[in-house]
Parts: sequence; structure tokens; C-alpha cells
Amino acid sequence: MGLKDNNPYEVFCGKSDLGGPQDVKIDHGTVDKIKNGHYTLYNNGKVVSENISELCEDDEEALARLISISLQGGIHIKDIVHQLEKVRGNLYLFCKAVCRILKKFLPDNLPSEEKCPECGNNLIRKEGCLSCSCGFSKCS
Repeated sequence: MGLKDNNPYEVFCGKSDLGGPQDVKIDHGTVDKIKNGHYTLYNNGKVVSENISELCEDDEEALARLISISLQGGIHIKDIVHQLEKVRGNLYLFCKAVCRILKKFLPDNLPSEEKCPECGNNLIRKEGCLSCSCGFSKCS
């Protein structure tokens, strides 16, 4: 996730090309734009990927580009998260991972237009999860 003024601004995707098991965990790193469509990923000053753009699936790249232009175009993060949460599929999908990261930038107690299925009140976001004052939580 590329940040500008500590807010999400662009999404990058790719896999580590270090070789061996792909369980390299990178919490923070830097991305240098070498040229259009060519980005090098660094972690602690070491190259993790010479060109992360080459190492992502076409659909992942397309989604990253669409989310990036949405963020840069002023679409609120909550609206992007709301759409990504609707995607069916398992937790390990690229879009689900991006959604989890974007949720970290949403403020707590952010009201939702979605209604609680148990009491009918509007759900609010707490710690990235849609919840209700009656105790209902979509994450439970």
C-alpha cells in the first residue's frame, strides 16, 4: 500500500522473487519507480523484488490499478472496502487481502448504511469489523 500524507494512495501487488519458500513477511518497505510499469521493492535496504509488476497476476494488477485510481480520484476508502467486502471467495484472495489492509485506515465508529440483521440499527465499523450496539458482529 503506497501512502501519501499517511493515507492510502496506491496499491502494489507482486510476489517475492527471492527464491525458496514464499513466506517472506514484509510489514514495511519502500518501492522505487524505475520507469512506467517497473517498480523495485526493498525491505531494510535489500531488494525483495526487482520488478514487482512482473510477478503479479493480470487480474491482481488490474484490481490494484483500479483501486489506486479510485483512491487518487477521491473515492472514500469506506466505499472501496464496502465493494471489496461483497466479493465472494476465500480469505486468501488478493482483493480480500487489500480489503483487510484498507480497513486499517478506517476510523472506528464509522457509520455504515448497512442494517443489523438482528435489530435493524445501522451497523458501525469497529476495529475494521461491521458491528452493532446489540452485540451483532459480521466478524464473529
